[in-house]
Amino acid sequence: MFRSNRAGWFFILPAFVFLGLFKIVPIGVSVLESLRQTTYTGRSYFVGFENYTYLFFEDPTFWNSFWITLIYSLVVNPLIILIALVMALLLNENHFFTKFFRTVFFLPTAISFAVVSVIWSVVLDPHYGLANGFLTLFGLPAQPFFASTAQALWCLVFLNVWRSAGYWMMYFLAGLQNIPESLYQAADIGRLRLDENSENHVAFVVSDLRLRPGGQHRVQFSHLCPCVYHHERRAPRFDQPSDV
Repeated sequence: MFRSNRAGWFFILPAFVFLGLFKIVPIGVSVLESLRQTTYTGRSYFVGFENYTYLFFEDPTFWNSFWITLIYSLVVNPLIILIALVMALLLNENHFFTKFFRTVFFLPTAISFAVVSVIWSVVLDPHYGLANGFLTLFGLPAQPFFASTAQALWCLVFLNVWRSAGYWMMYFLAGLQNIPESLYQAADIGRLRLDENSENHVAFVVSDLRLRPGGQHRVQFSHLCPCVYHHERRAPRFDQPSDV
């Protein structure tokens, strides 16, 4: 197998090296370090699972942080998929304004999280922020945003969706434009004409099935925190010619 695919293995070798050095090795080092205790003087000694015992049973903040992270992940991933898919469907047609809005929606992806944090910390400042300026302009009360324990989590969700939805919109948009028109025609010929809206239903089903791999990868490979995303290209479905 290796000899027959030697060229392919050499092409993906740099990716494996990068994955090993910057993913697998740091994880292994972190696991080993978690079994040790380091003092303020720099002396390190083996403590076994004492750190985990303290973390799970004695740390007063661990479980609160765990549930907040879980809620964040369960909310932000489906929300990014939904908004990205809606934007892709709206911008799938070729109109004079589509290229402009594709660029506008994708632009936040090019901004680093550090810059995003600075921008929105100024906009959402509870005292001098632009957001509260608009709220007070319309007679609404100012909001604390990140200064509130009740609003901070949802502000983080908003920031991640704002930055990441445009990135995944491009994947869905590429998938929509990669669906051959012949698939819709074949599905339209073979469908049962139950009502006048069945044509839209067929188009939705074909689009949904062809876009499922991209949506699955968004959930499978995105981290709980919005750091790095990995996308794996899978062979699309329904590529075989239709006999209809």
